[in-house]
Amino acid sequence: MRRCGIIHIGVLAIGALAVGIDIQLEAGAHAVGAKAGLLTDGRLRFVLGALAASGAADGFGPLTLGTATAAHQVEGGNTRNDWSVFEQEPGRIAEGDRSGRASDEWNRVPQDIKLMQDVGANAYRFSIEWSRLEPQEGVWDDPAWAHYQDEIHELRAAGIEPMVTLLHFTLPEWLAARGGVRAPAFPLRFGRFAAEAARRLGPQVRLWCTLNEPNVQMTLGYLDGRWPPSERSPEHAVDAFVGLLRAHAAAAGELHRLAPGAQVGVAVNMIIADPASRWSLLDWASSYTIRKAFDWSFYDAIVSGRARLSVPGIPSVDEPIEGLAGSADFYGVNYYTRFLFHLPSADLHHGKWHRGRSREPAWRLHPIASGSRGGSRAPGDSGARIFLLVAGG
Repeated sequence: MRRCGIIHIGVLAIGALAVGIDIQLEAGAHAVGAKAGLLTDGRLRFVLGALAASGAADGFGPLTLGTATAAHQVEGGNTRNDWSVFEQEPGRIAEGDRSGRASDEWNRVPQDIKLMQDVGANAYRFSIEWSRLEPQEGVWDDPAWAHYQDEIHELRAAGIEPMVTLLHFTLPEWLAARGGVRAPAFPLRFGRFAAEAARRLGPQVRLWCTLNEPNVQMTLGYLDGRWPPSERSPEHAVDAFVGLLRAHAAAAGELHRLAPGAQVGVAVNMIIADPASRWSLLDWASSYTIRKAFDWSFYDAIVSGRARLSVPGIPSVDEPIEGLAGSADFYGVNYYTRFLFHLPSADLHHGKWHRGRSREPAWRLHPIASGSRGGSRAPGDSGARIFLLVAGG
């Protein structure tokens, strides 16, 4: 049985990026370079190059350092997914911005790979856009698949390990219209997509991430309502939680079946949730509850094989999911900062959160603490290899 564990590793911050042992950087390639000039910074090149050349560390194998992107955020020209519809609605996106051409990465793959080489990156996590590859249900777009096959071939030729993410927030329009991640058939459809990816890309891909930040997709899409499908329904949030877990299990099963030797996992966003007032029991209780649910519910489900969620104000769920237990070979952590939680009454719906005190920057890098769950490894870990820590600020 596959088991996944987690280990916290010290992080070295460099400008807006952060690097450490077995880390992938959550930063675009030329997009970040154009915005901040970081990718041509000599100090960054020196540090990444030195770390990447350092070899094994404490038995975790060769150092993996790289960049990461999401298809809709960088490719440009994605017009058939739920986010492309959402961003056209007035008031949805600040200043009325649209993704449009984005960073035009679809047409600039060779330049991006060159930029990765320039900073000494030896890995690249990127998502394949489901709505490009299956624009209509059951209809595959062969040229789009060929594009990703060529990109992976170029990455390998450049000495860069590809990690493919199957779902980075965006859903094909035809799927969103039928209920999205809440649809009873969503796990089956996602498993079919994973199987096709394994058949077409599997010979060149060893590392797979089924879902990127399902806890964020569930929270912002179904509780907060700021993301598609813009709902504020605790009941639907629970449906989304279960649906995403079932989809991960289905996809992981297909990848392991069709791509022997594949390493498959999921990446979640973890936060440091602290009480806004250390003298308030309600603030302590709310921060603990949020941290337990937001940070650990997906991890605990994958370890136990059961979808469990118990948060005040949200329907509780505790049910087994076939194929979930042991489905992950690694567990990814996307970490950015901490939040301070204030609960004026014993009702989580009235809680407020922010990223720091009034004199702190709006977005600050707050180092993650080793042993934030009672030690360097979480309960139930078997000591299996933990692959990712994605950090940013």
